[in-house]
Amino acid sequence: MTALTDDEVILWKALFDASGDGMVVLRLDGSVYRANPQYAEMLGYSPEEMTALHVWDWDLNFTPEELREMLRAVDRAGAHIETRQRRKDGDTIDVELTNSGALY
Repeated sequence: MTALTDDEVILWKALFDASGDGMVVLRLDGSVYRANPQYAEMLGYSPEEMTALHVWDWDLNFTPEELREMLRAVDRAGAHIETRQRRKDGDTIDVELTNSGALY
């Protein structure tokens, strides 16, 4: 396991924030580590508000335990998931997710 250099951290943050796709980084306990502006906007939150949430606060198809198990099972191969998510205003949206684990 090698630490990222300062330049790599800056590049990762720039790519994450500028991506046209919504992205969220979750901890194994389901809490939000970081959400990019596109993902937060899709759900009607600010990126800062997202850090106070857990994935089950917006995902409607899975129980908290199912989501915890899915997070534990994620590997670098990734998975494709179709689910429904609740926006801050209460509206629901259908989403397609691709997840992958990242180990440093």
